[in-house]
Amino acid sequence: MTEHSVVGLPHTVRDTSDHLNTIGEELAKYYFTREEDDTLKKALDRLVKNAKQSPEARAIVVSGESGAGKSTLLGRAFRKHPAFPNFEDEGCQLLSVQVPSPCTLEELGREICEAAGYPFLGNSRSASVWRAVRNQLKAEGIRYLHLDEVQNLTETVDKNEGKKVRNTLRAMLIRKKHPVALVLSGPPVIVEFLRQDNQIRRRSEFVAIESLRQDDGEILVDTIKALAEEAGVGTEAHLAMDTVPRLMHAALRQFGTAVDIARCAILAAAGSRYRAEGEIAAEPCLTGAHFANEFAIRTGNAGFANPFVTPDWQALDCSLVQVTKIDGLASPSDGEDDGSKPIRRRRKGARQ
Repeated sequence: MTEHSVVGLPHTVRDTSDHLNTIGEELAKYYFTREEDDTLKKALDRLVKNAKQSPEARAIVVSGESGAGKSTLLGRAFRKHPAFPNFEDEGCQLLSVQVPSPCTLEELGREICEAAGYPFLGNSRSASVWRAVRNQLKAEGIRYLHLDEVQNLTETVDKNEGKKVRNTLRAMLIRKKHPVALVLSGPPVIVEFLRQDNQIRRRSEFVAIESLRQDDGEILVDTIKALAEEAGVGTEAHLAMDTVPRLMHAALRQFGTAVDIARCAILAAAGSRYRAEGEIAAEPCLTGAHFANEFAIRTGNAGFANPFVTPDWQALDCSLVQVTKIDGLASPSDGEDDGSKPIRRRRKGARQ
């Protein structure tokens, strides 16, 4: 067990529940850094530097499939950046807004106004709403705006509405009185949508969150072993050869999803230490069955459509059997100051 491992064993059913909750909280504090952390930090550095030196703002477009870990990556980058020391508190010059689903341009404007502390109750015309957005952002000193899940706005618009969306975003960047830098995140489809505007494309930096590759299995093995050690759980010898390849397939090769499934499977394994009679068993071991059960809980697929059960798992299209959305690992409250435990994750062959 690591230096920060959960210690002490419970004596009652209630103690058991509390103990498992504590383990879950400890596991959620882990953050596994990746190459994209450095890429995004440098992009934010350039965004902030430009905001201080140029009369026009720029944008960062962060794209990745669902479950890639975009929200966790961005949340941690915002909290750790010196330009946003009070992120998510009043007075921060960065405002983060999740685009509701479904969403129109007018509805997004109202959402931003409310997030900025000014619920818009006036004329419902889009132009009026966005005038209020610009005025409120200026009044609050907000110079950076993060819009998450941008596809909720872009996927349902026709050609004319799409042009209005791009015009509105571009206007935020080039407005003379109070330009606002943008961080836009969502699946890869938003990249094609935004690149249709030459000015947005020219003023944007694009950061792609890659899916796991076949040779990233070693990364997941190290990740799972670190989490299991924290929870006081052992791992099987064939973790790398059998379970992890199935996990990558089950998670659609998305790192955030894979880590979240593993974290929940480890917590279930930790719970198996405590028998119904209140007896404490020997150190539990994380097995493929724990992963299979977690996948079944999320999707309802416990048999032939479960990649941790079926022998022919490589032929299984997990995008068709995941009936519930699997999100990335919950964002930690961040920073070593509050107990988060960053672990360096490098792709095989990456430069040191």
